[in-house]
Amino acid sequence: MAEKVRVRIFVDFWNLQIQWNDLHKTLGAKDPVSIPWKDLPQVLCAEVGKGQLVKFTGASVYASIDPNSPKDRGLNNYLHHVLASYTGYSVIVKQRKPRKIIKCQEENCKAPITHCPSCKSPLKGTVEKGIDAAIITDLFLVVVKISAGSPRLLAST
Repeated sequence: MAEKVRVRIFVDFWNLQIQWNDLHKTLGAKDPVSIPWKDLPQVLCAEVGKGQLVKFTGASVYASIDPNSPKDRGLNNYLHHVLASYTGYSVIVKQRKPRKIIKCQEENCKAPITHCPSCKSPLKGTVEKGIDAAIITDLFLVVVKISAGSPRLLAST
């Protein structure tokens, strides 16, 4: 009996979401097109397997949220209560950190720029921290587990 190809999916939520939105805009979509999260493992496994037997071993989705954003609080709820409920999914959510103060680029100045020069609104923002490191760490741990249980390891990018 043929050995099944094991497939584990690692997704950077925001990278996929932004690329997905851009793709559908170029295809002429006027409204956002939802990512088919529930069907994604089946579609990707079929593509990876190309007719071979495939065993889906899980999907890890990594996302970041701004805890001060009402929109992101809704996203956090969706990630933890909807996406995480799909078979084989695990969801890792990290809080974004406040962005460092922007400073004037003029070498002799370097004054902090805290408000928009045009509308005078305070500049605020957040940066994603730890998502890439979490994906790499988890990917490495899966490879170590696979390598320990099997003399051959197939990696693909």
